[in-house]
Amino acid sequence: MKKTLPLIISLTMLPALPAFATEGGTQEYPIGVGTVANGNFPLPGMLQYFNYTELQESPEYNNGSGHSAVPRFHLMVLANASRFLYTWKPAIGPFHIVSGLVIPVANLDLRADGLHGHDFGVGDLGFQNYFGYANASHSIFMHFGLDLYAPTGDYNKNALINTGLNYWTFAPNYDFTFNIEKNLELTGGIITEFKTTNSSTHYHSGDDVDFDYGLSYKAWPSAPHFSIGLQGYAYKQFTNDTGPTAPADGNRGQEFGIGPQIRYDIPFGAIVLKYQHEFAVRNRPGGDKVWFEFAVPLFGGIRPST
Repeated sequence: MKKTLPLIISLTMLPALPAFATEGGTQEYPIGVGTVANGNFPLPGMLQYFNYTELQESPEYNNGSGHSAVPRFHLMVLANASRFLYTWKPAIGPFHIVSGLVIPVANLDLRADGLHGHDFGVGDLGFQNYFGYANASHSIFMHFGLDLYAPTGDYNKNALINTGLNYWTFAPNYDFTFNIEKNLELTGGIITEFKTTNSSTHYHSGDDVDFDYGLSYKAWPSAPHFSIGLQGYAYKQFTNDTGPTAPADGNRGQEFGIGPQIRYDIPFGAIVLKYQHEFAVRNRPGGDKVWFEFAVPLFGGIRPST
């Protein structure tokens, strides 16, 4: 392995946070974030705030065969993303338009084969536009649309690690929540990323797809606001990286994650703590993640109780 590792991390949350294949093994969408009420959206006229905090430790960087490929590799990421989501009041048939803004901030520390890189700052901003749908009984929620990630984060092509990616990403996605019964929720989402070329390196990262999922169960009748669950994700890069420094094998990334979560519901929101262990990692860093997430309404749309 050459000492000039092209490792870059992007953090933009759901949302948006880190990871690594493509150029340096990165994507914009924070894989694994959408495991709780992922298809839900604010009531018409409501502005809702989502906060996502992630601690990621990756003690190895795997090659295309799944074996550790970088000596003395260690990546630490502490990231926080603020997401503002608003549902517009006018309806278009059964749908409402939902708009969002994601602002990520990250502290990144990377050690690899005797090299050390560090960056702290705001990452690439995410702009979200969806059509939202909920059935009359509120047993099904979903939204679909496009996330657009702009190259606003800090970037230096000579740095070992950056909070920005230096290219635009277009990410169509579909997110759903099925309330199977009163105490059981199945949720998830599919997001696909299509990327432009990094103008500083002329590297074009391959396109990818991620599936997040979560199953939550209210196990204690005496504590109806608490849920426990199992959640995770599956990530796959399906086109090759191209460019002057792209590996001949295409550098396609792959990663799976799974773990438990606990959730406490509050009016029009929730508080979540979850853990994910990564496995079957290819052309990416591998390790573990801990998430703390919460959502609260800021104003508008709250219906009085009857």
